[in-house]
Amino acid sequence: MTTDALEGDAAPDPGAPEATPPEPSVPSSARGARVYRSAVAIALVWAYGFGGALLAALPVLGAPHALYGGNVHGDAPLVEPGGLALADLVTGRGAATLAAALPASATLLVLTALLGHVPLGALIAHLEQQARGARAGAARLGTAYLRALATFFPMVGLTTLSLAAQGAAAAAGLLGSEALGGVLTGKLDDQAITLVSLVPWLPAALVLFTLRVVTDLAYVQLFVARGTLLRAIGGAVRAVRARPVATLGRALFAYGGGALAVALATAAVGLLGVPRAPWSMLVAHQAALLVKVVLRAAWLASAVREARGLRDGAPRELA
Repeated sequence: MTTDALEGDAAPDPGAPEATPPEPSVPSSARGARVYRSAVAIALVWAYGFGGALLAALPVLGAPHALYGGNVHGDAPLVEPGGLALADLVTGRGAATLAAALPASATLLVLTALLGHVPLGALIAHLEQQARGARAGAARLGTAYLRALATFFPMVGLTTLSLAAQGAAAAAGLLGSEALGGVLTGKLDDQAITLVSLVPWLPAALVLFTLRVVTDLAYVQLFVARGTLLRAIGGAVRAVRARPVATLGRALFAYGGGALAVALATAAVGLLGVPRAPWSMLVAHQAALLVKVVLRAAWLASAVREARGLRDGAPRELA
């Protein structure tokens, strides 16, 4: 008896079929898109929003500097109770300066909004890289930005279509509210008319939110399916129709949580007092905006995972 037989290792049978080698397993850490692995991409989205807002506000900042540049308290009077200094800035002595600066600020605001598709697209591309099992790193982030640049015009086109559809939905809600208020005039008191006139806004608000969700899902489709703009929209609509409650619920958590963060930041600024309000307002609101970016990134990550699962025929990963 051989040593192999004593150890329990049977000799291979020459007539037996050759065993198929096991498929290499994908590490669990490489499965799916995880938000924490895209921390740098998220930080760049937030930093771009912060820098873009400052850039767009620069032309307008000349008015308060001209009026309060020599004030020993700086621009603190603008946030004093009563709003007298703020009203003087907007409608009084600073009105002409503000009016002259508004076109430049509006132009910068539009440009920063357009270019904002690049860091957003890079974030989605980075999340999609993770869903394919790619390792995170500076090189991968650079590749994500290159993909975002290549997908810039489809994303802008998608945003334009979305804004047009949202404008139509808002106009329908407004017209319905005014029509209902006109019918009820003389039949109900003013307060009741105001409340009832809000009813047409409920379906309009649902349509607006759904359009926002479809837009985000279409952004994801542009990077996952890599198809045309119309195919991306079609894939997004199918995703919502397949799981409407789950999809809209995840998006509602992300956007609702961001809105709650902004509301809490605004309330916190009011509790801190007027002397520290300018700087506390900046810090609190930027912290809230960072929370909004993180929550939206989490929502986009779940959308990427589901889109990859549908594409590869794997079960959807919604966690």
